[in-house]
Amino acid sequence: RKDSLNTEAYFVYSLLFSTTRYSLFNIDTANYYGNKTAAHFKLSDPRTREKLKKFPIDSLILARHKFRIDSMAFEKARDLNTEASYIHFLNNYPQAIQVPSAVELRDESAFLTALKYNTQYSFQEFLIKYPKSHRAGEANQRFERHQYENETKNKTLIEFRDFVRNHPLSTHASVAMDRIFELSTLDGRETSFEN
Repeated sequence: RKDSLNTEAYFVYSLLFSTTRYSLFNIDTANYYGNKTAAHFKLSDPRTREKLKKFPIDSLILARHKFRIDSMAFEKARDLNTEASYIHFLNNYPQAIQVPSAVELRDESAFLTALKYNTQYSFQEFLIKYPKSHRAGEANQRFERHQYENETKNKTLIEFRDFVRNHPLSTHASVAMDRIFELSTLDGRETSFEN
């Protein structure tokens, strides 16, 4: 109570909440107290740090403890294997070495959700949220295919013209132009081909 920094108490709390046998085990709470311990350790003067070594607390012990907590949190996210669990991990453990893996797994989980719904809007949402994802190329192809199918579902000349006008860079624009040519020249007249 007298020590405003109380580094030892925060470290003990962090150890306690990161012990799986503890009835109130909570890795996020352990991370919270671990971060407080590290912050207070940085604020302490050399004399206090010498006293903390006897506890024992030093920068190496804190680094190992942080790595253990990060690893446990990543395992928890992987066990849940949802986009939300990876987002939670990325928000709460931004310094963890598992961040690149968590980003890749988050993107994969989000892509599988988009595949489950398999609509133009599910892929559009994925591309808005994760434009740099390793799955962005495939999501864009599926988005453009759904977009083409939705906007030309009646297969009319007007729909194909509107699609080419609105989406000239789409990979399906050339297919739409072929359909425009076919529909425009169905009557076989010379003027139709000239137009």
